[in-house]
Amino acid sequence: MNQLEWDQSWSVGEDSLDSDHQALINIINRVMGDQEVNKPVDWVLQDLSEYVDYHFSREEGMLKSAGYKEIEAHINEHREFVEWLNTVKRTIETEPESRNYITESVVKYLKRWLKDHILQADMSYKGKL
Repeated sequence: MNQLEWDQSWSVGEDSLDSDHQALINIINRVMGDQEVNKPVDWVLQDLSEYVDYHFSREEGMLKSAGYKEIEAHINEHREFVEWLNTVKRTIETEPESRNYITESVVKYLKRWLKDHILQADMSYKGKL
């Protein structure tokens, strides 16, 4: 599976947020690498939890400070991501064997998040922070 590489066209114009997005790309690449060798990816749940804690908080704070008009919709997208992550965690907690089968689903969701949220929704605030 091809690894994702940061492209400058993905920049939202704020170095700290770009750095956060690059960190997510690194997580996605690690998950894809584990998928190739059939290695469970339950480690990603902790990494993603830490990621959403600092990134969503930082991004939402910047958007509020900038008076971003579409902030509620943006926050709702973040909440949907957290709900997905919590569902994955609960699934693994209640069905530990699922950690061996959930990798493909995690990869698909994270790639879709990159495409739909970071490369589209986040671009709507580019130049406004």
